[in-house]
Amino acid sequence: MRITIGTDSFDIYPLQLGIPVRRAAIYTIWTYDPNIQKYPFLYVGETGDLAERLDQNHHKYQCWLNHQVQGLFIGIWLLPTDKFTPAQRKSEELRLISAHNPICNG
Repeated sequence: MRITIGTDSFDIYPLQLGIPVRRAAIYTIWTYDPNIQKYPFLYVGETGDLAERLDQNHHKYQCWLNHQVQGLFIGIWLLPTDKFTPAQRKSEELRLISAHNPICNG
């Protein structure tokens, strides 16, 4: 499913913890709220190794659970590490947080 908010588009999929993708990425966490028929934006983060980052030990995992309505979903922008430095990933993460104010990034 594709969600567009502002000028940003995200392809989202059901979240399965322990995603085995060992790549740098910017990732977003969403839930579905059938009452408003929308996907509230819960979190945005960046990592050098997506497989290592997304598990129940994530520092915001409990926030995701507290705010989920009907399931958790993930949007992933895979980034080749040789083209995107950690500083560039962080800059994009901060831009998305500022633009969309996800619930669990506060």
